[in-house]
Amino acid sequence: MATGAAASVQVQPATAGAFGLDNDPHAGSDSGAANAIRVEGKDPGAYADQVQAEVSAATSGEATAFDLAIIEDGVYREAFPNLSMDPSHERYVERIVNDERLGSNLVRVTDQLLPGQPVPAPQTVQLAGGNDGLAGLDDNDFVGSETGKTGLHAFDQVQDLSLLLVPGRATSAVHNAMVSYCEVDRDGTVFAILDPPANQSATGIVTYVQTTAALLNLTEYAAIYWPRVEVLNPAKSVFGPADKIVVPPSGIIAGVFARTDSARPGGVYDPPAGIDKGRMFGVLGFETDEVLEEAKRDLVYPKRINPLTTGPGLPRYIDGSRTLKGGGNFPYVAERRGVIFIERSLKQGLQFARHKNNTEGLRAQVRRTITAFLLTQMNNGAFRSREPSKAFFVDVSDTLNTPSVIFAGKLIARVGLATNKPAEFIVLRISQDTRALEAELAAAGA
Repeated sequence: MATGAAASVQVQPATAGAFGLDNDPHAGSDSGAANAIRVEGKDPGAYADQVQAEVSAATSGEATAFDLAIIEDGVYREAFPNLSMDPSHERYVERIVNDERLGSNLVRVTDQLLPGQPVPAPQTVQLAGGNDGLAGLDDNDFVGSETGKTGLHAFDQVQDLSLLLVPGRATSAVHNAMVSYCEVDRDGTVFAILDPPANQSATGIVTYVQTTAALLNLTEYAAIYWPRVEVLNPAKSVFGPADKIVVPPSGIIAGVFARTDSARPGGVYDPPAGIDKGRMFGVLGFETDEVLEEAKRDLVYPKRINPLTTGPGLPRYIDGSRTLKGGGNFPYVAERRGVIFIERSLKQGLQFARHKNNTEGLRAQVRRTITAFLLTQMNNGAFRSREPSKAFFVDVSDTLNTPSVIFAGKLIARVGLATNKPAEFIVLRISQDTRALEAELAAAGA
């Protein structure tokens, strides 16, 4: 705690390893003071080791008030002026700083004084002892178990999960577990974005995908991107003094997905790639410049690896939209994610049919519901044709719903979709235009 002539700010750890706290003595101006405020990191993590809490005289000049500033990495991030230690006051310190909407994003405070005690003396205290809990983690911690709901299975009860990322954990075990989780555990309703391992050349990433992790042609429910990317260093106290750092691209890729999805109705059907929709804001460079060479990109394309690149006058962008499996029904990212969206939407939209009598009338209603939804998606660009008969079909016939199916309590609907395919390569064939010469020769010979 920090002592002072009037009162102090106390920074101490709680039980069970609270984060961003310390219980070390801090020099003050006097002894015998009461602890005034406990300050702790808002969230678990070592980030709070870079946070300071500064108490100063109130801006208003009131003796019964004080100002609190929160400093991170030496930069003043938050200011809370004219705070009070009186619980009935509108500027009571806990009420203002701990407010979920307008309060601090970095710390939480606890009033440790009895009503009527003085305000804390001017001082600055450093939070310490934070722990991200990452030391010693191995692949098993990320893969987790269904029984303990750890690792990937921590998402088991997240119903609206649509994308799965494990930023920076690019190992064969984790990647294969992600694929299995999306395709099997989540019944093909989740899509995984895979990071490349660090320091991969073009031949290195090909070896990893094809041999080390055996990902090639494994699944339509995941895509891998290469290489890692350079971004501005967001916290030099954490990542070192360099102005730029290399990070896994999956978070940025997910941002591109989200931007494309929300750009228009039916955005999920647009490939999140290319110099327009695939543009990666905030990316300053790449871990390897090999990706700038067309010959190197030609090495990774056939192995279903999506390169991240740029060119003269072009932004940095995603230059591929392939899933890991080329021989499946929906081998492209937008195709597979679009079908996931349609399937999830139909499952939700058909909940009305559950526990109703399985009659011809119910099956006709199911057919109409599916058809109406698919017509909307057709108009949003989901399919290769704007003619319903060429875009999709819906079958809820008696052929599918036989007496044995009905007795089993099932209603089966079969849906076929003619999805879009992206234009991956633009092929130009340029030849000499000899029409004028041929006309002249023809005229001369006439």
